Amino acid sequence: MILRRVLVANRGEIAVRVLRTCQRLGIETGLAVSDADADSVPARLADKTIRIGPTSAADSYLNVAAVVAAAAAAGADAIHPGYGFLSENPRLARACEAAGIVFIGPSADVLEATGDKLAARNHAVAAGLPVLPGGLVSTGGASGMGGASGVGGASGMGGASRMGGTGEGADVAGDAGVLAHAADAARLAARIGYPVLVKAAGGGGGRGLRVVRDPGQLAGAVAVASAEAQAAFSDPRVYLERYVSPARHVEVQLLGDGENVIHLGDRDCSVQRRYQKLIEEAPAPLLGETLRVGMRAAAVTLGLQLKYQGLGTVEFLVDAEAAAFWFLEVNARIQVEHPVTEAVTGLDLVAEQIAIAEGRGLRLAQADVNLSGHAIECRINAEDPAAGFRPSPGTVTRAVFPAGPGIRVDTHVQAGSAVPPQYDSLLAKLVVSGPSRAEALARLRGALARCEIGGVATTLGVHAALAADAELEITGWAARRGLPFVVFTNGTTRTPAHYARTMRDIGFGLPDEAMLTPASSAVRVFVRAGYQRVMVLGGPALAEPLRQAGLQVVPPCAGAAADAVLVGWFPEFTMPALEAACHAVWGGAELHSCSQTPFFAVDGGRALGTSRAISAMIRSLTGCGLRVVGKPSIAALRSAADRLGLPTAQLAVVGDDPQLEVPMAHRGRSLAIAVGTGLGGSACYDGLPVSRRPHLQVRGVDELLAILAEGSEL
Repeated sequence: MILRRVLVANRGEIAVRVLRTCQRLGIETGLAVSDADADSVPARLADKTIRIGPTSAADSYLNVAAVVAAAAAAGADAIHPGYGFLSENPRLARACEAAGIVFIGPSADVLEATGDKLAARNHAVAAGLPVLPGGLVSTGGASGMGGASGVGGASGMGGASRMGGTGEGADVAGDAGVLAHAADAARLAARIGYPVLVKAAGGGGGRGLRVVRDPGQLAGAVAVASAEAQAAFSDPRVYLERYVSPARHVEVQLLGDGENVIHLGDRDCSVQRRYQKLIEEAPAPLLGETLRVGMRAAAVTLGLQLKYQGLGTVEFLVDAEAAAFWFLEVNARIQVEHPVTEAVTGLDLVAEQIAIAEGRGLRLAQADVNLSGHAIECRINAEDPAAGFRPSPGTVTRAVFPAGPGIRVDTHVQAGSAVPPQYDSLLAKLVVSGPSRAEALARLRGALARCEIGGVATTLGVHAALAADAELEITGWAARRGLPFVVFTNGTTRTPAHYARTMRDIGFGLPDEAMLTPASSAVRVFVRAGYQRVMVLGGPALAEPLRQAGLQVVPPCAGAAADAVLVGWFPEFTMPALEAACHAVWGGAELHSCSQTPFFAVDGGRALGTSRAISAMIRSLTGCGLRVVGKPSIAALRSAADRLGLPTAQLAVVGDDPQLEVPMAHRGRSLAIAVGTGLGGSACYDGLPVSRRPHLQVRGVDELLAILAEGSEL
């Protein structure tokens, strides 16, 4: 059916947002208003306003009967609930169905499945998504299902490869293990492992949520969280879940028509205060491509499991360093932060909601979704940061917002607008976009500087401080240019993760994926060559990246067969290992070396050999050829770019060799940073062509850190 008149059952900026799309589509609009909003900006924009009750939300915007009656009085074909209030209430969806009115959102069955967090968790496990260990706590004293048998969860699960839903995760979600007593809750928490999170089963928004780090605090936290949940959601149920920190909050936007589901990319909502989002951005920065693809696929799988219809969001808890994610919840409505997705997709998400509600189904396939650029949103609230973020109701006396390319402001306030104390304090959403995250951040700073709101206290200053904070920028100067670091080391005795941790210890915000070692960059060569078994002559760190790539690592022992032999720095070189390598080469294995320096040394009776020296011995005995892999090269750079999920042009390469790292950076159109210039100092670049000179030279790590801290530009 074609919708000709829509009632918007909401207020504030989301009401303005929905009204504008309806008007652009030629749909007449009605607006349900409380007494407090009768003269608001949304009321003046709507074709018709219908009073639904007094200022109290319980008697107006949360009154199902009043909202449906208003739609009937307006002659509306459909109701758009916006977000908050009744947007995820299955009673409104069923009341609309009974009245012959289209509910622009998921079905009542889906709203019931997703509105209860435990039910949503069960659906997630059924779809194969990883979940954190947890279980339901009964606070009513009934024995229920008894015991603490409901503990479990997909601990450590992550990425697309862990979506099988096997192990304890399916057990805990399928049988929530209701606990009757505080002692049982304590046993469950002990089995989950502290710290734990107490969460409301019937709602979110930070209410009914408590972190418990000490067993002595558990009983009190459960009681308080249950009371909050009862007051906020009329549902006292709470459950325990493992608390993961540090972690990121990343969500995937879904669009479905009940049969088909696609994703519209992801968003990062990790900058929060008391579990309330402050800043959102799309796409989520610094996620490895495997992790990103895995989350998107998991979200779509859950949407198909639910037969999802409309716009919805699947939220995940993410440990980017461990490349792991866990299901959190489903928001079965349009999100506050939807504009950042619109900015990078070019879509009008409200228009897509309406098309699906009209029965037209999905108007685009997954291949039609083009993600471009980066977008960031700030929520500007009427709150006083100097008074503990106390709400600041009143009258807006001045409202000036920026305009220009890549700037969008969603608001319902102007000079003279009332800010009632009874409702959410959101005044406006400032959304900026640009070709890169760096440009979006720069645009955000300028846009915030041009915002002025008078008459009420606001969080503008908080956002300005956040936008200037190096932590938000990840590594200050480089991140502001949209350039995560890639660092190359010739070591083969420690894993890439170990080197990355060392870099973080001295001040670099460096993910493990950004550290290149000979082994990590040689993986690309071996996988492309179709090798399955690789004999490794070197320390454990040389073998670990190969194992992570799915290759079988063969120790250098008699009779071992291999497709390739990889030689690195060998801290305990032995003659039997040399013999095993020679036999493998005679059997057809190809010889690869990780180093350029030929020498042996003796340390406490142990023979220490570099790969070039050991490889030379193998070649002299077998007459085989040698391929040097793992050195800085465009292939190595592309390997890092793949892991980071970024093009090489968005990377900054740190190195010091005019023959290796610097040309590698130039070939990948990356930023070349020479630190230390250990091969002769800065003089080694004199007379070299531009293609072999670094873009930036620093004398050492301290100088580079100082540049990052100062935010200097090239």
